[in-house]
Amino acid sequence: MGSRTRRHSPAPRNALFLAVSLLVPGCGTSTVVDGGSPDAPPPDASGMDSPPPTDGGAPDVPPDAAEPPEDAPVDAPPDASADVGSDAGLSPLELFATIGDSFVRIDTATGDATVVGPTGVGPVAKLTYDASADVLYGVIDYLTTAPRLVTVDPCTGAATVRATLSLTGGPLYLVGALEYDPLTDTLFATISRDGPYPPDGLEEHLARVDPETGTMTPVGDLLEEGTLLDGDALMFSPTLRLLMDADPHPPLGPIHTVWRLDLTSGAGSGRVTAPGSVDTLETHGSSLYGWCSAGTLARHLVTVDPATGELTDVGITHSAGELGGAALWTLVEARAHCD
Repeated sequence: MGSRTRRHSPAPRNALFLAVSLLVPGCGTSTVVDGGSPDAPPPDASGMDSPPPTDGGAPDVPPDAAEPPEDAPVDAPPDASADVGSDAGLSPLELFATIGDSFVRIDTATGDATVVGPTGVGPVAKLTYDASADVLYGVIDYLTTAPRLVTVDPCTGAATVRATLSLTGGPLYLVGALEYDPLTDTLFATISRDGPYPPDGLEEHLARVDPETGTMTPVGDLLEEGTLLDGDALMFSPTLRLLMDADPHPPLGPIHTVWRLDLTSGAGSGRVTAPGSVDTLETHGSSLYGWCSAGTLARHLVTVDPATGELTDVGITHSAGELGGAALWTLVEARAHCD
């Protein structure tokens, strides 16, 4: 990792820990089946050539300063009344997203998306927030052989190209997910090393990313007992490192599958599969949020019960007539210092 200037020490972030059994039930009507890896990403709801993302968000850092081992049991969620934005001297954490070419703020009471501003670089399909360095990262051109790492100003939405991503020992064909790990202070990505999109839509490899240079260092293939996995989304917390594969087109309806992820090898374990078309997950405050791309709750922000996986509708983010009808690419919790 390259050196970065720290504006402040990592702030405690209100925890909502995902049990591996937390998997979202269908946004529409579907049947639970065993999960598999899709051959290609789902089609973009906006009609664009590239599919909507299935990135996962970074779960919150717990208030406990201790760093439990990766496989430590998950404690009960903190008091829901805890205020994640009450840290002295810091702006509150807010929920943001990208929809088409726009960076938006999400109202967690209604689900409504309010445009902050255009990205200026097209769709930013992957977002993750490094709270320790106070930097919001994203990826553009993620389905190409030359994806680019950007930083996003949460006050304006404007994205600045930081580096072209390249793989040591390449080639690099596409990026599936981008996620910051607070325990190791490392940026990770899932990538394809074995073929371009299309026809290959499998992000089967885990890599570390140097945010200063864009250089990606291979970690290992995403494997479960010798079978390649599809890394559509990454979701990290101090107690869980999760890998998610979203499959919107199996015969019995959309499903997604989650594994525990070993960041030193890329091995996945503890497979759990559930119905649903939720494309992205992010914790904010004491709730876990998701966005549905299909079914009866299409275009809706929802909350997810971490114990049962039950969805509760928050509200529609945007109609088919707003923002060009584009899909919501990714949710992210971040601070916006807009003084």
